[in-house]
Amino acid sequence: VLEVFIDKNYSIDLKTIEEYTDKVSPLLDGVSSLTDPYLLDISSGGDERVIPYPDIAKLIGHYFEVKLMKSGETLLMKAEKVDEENKVHFVYFLKGRKKTMVLSEEDIAEIHMGYKA
Repeated sequence: VLEVFIDKNYSIDLKTIEEYTDKVSPLLDGVSSLTDPYLLDISSGGDERVIPYPDIAKLIGHYFEVKLMKSGETLLMKAEKVDEENKVHFVYFLKGRKKTMVLSEEDIAEIHMGYKA
């Protein structure tokens, strides 16, 4: 198995993976020293990827699974903005009611991309 990992500003979709496959596959076909059969696996970090706190500013408007430092609770929240104190303003829903939370880097244990259904 030959694995290629794509890391492109958190905007990887199936079309992007297909484009990379179309570029990499012919290059590998041209390598004469590759005589054994192989399986090409092109992928991205996906949901498991930890998002560094500073990168949230690049992803305003996206949803995140945010694990809170104090409670250990994980919430699905949308990043609305980063303020002048470098705190992120999030919105989320609790029992159907819209809530807001402002968090600093110290308040967050871990962040992953989140998806709202």
